[in-house]
Amino acid sequence: MKYFALLFSFVLFFSSVIFAQEKVSLKVFSKGFSNKKGVVNVSVFTKENFLQYSEFNCTKPISENVACEFELPKGNYAVAVFHDEDKNLVLNKNSLGIPIEAFGFSEGIKSMLRKPRYNEIAFGLYEQKTISIEVKKWL
Repeated sequence: MKYFALLFSFVLFFSSVIFAQEKVSLKVFSKGFSNKKGVVNVSVFTKENFLQYSEFNCTKPISENVACEFELPKGNYAVAVFHDEDKNLVLNKNSLGIPIEAFGFSEGIKSMLRKPRYNEIAFGLYEQKTISIEVKKWL
């Protein structure tokens, strides 16, 4: 029984080491805010949850250059940022569905006429990385 407990502990320890995902740091700077009202929301997405709910979020007061830092498993990610002027945690849109708050993405805005595709704004995160995202209003 003693050997079984020792063997079980040994297997448990090494399986946790083998299956643990190494994490790396992603630092996101946001800039381009037209005023100091509200907050900035930064969300990091995988392909599976792109532009839906993200477990990696950061909300901070507006300043000249807002920084959010994330510890993420190595992999591919896309980042979305928006200036939440009324602090409702939603990117407000007009009656035509056009955003009225400033927003930006990790690889820039490719088209103002549609939502970006994941592969257009995704990047690989395999070592510490810093990115800068400038927010812009649609109109």
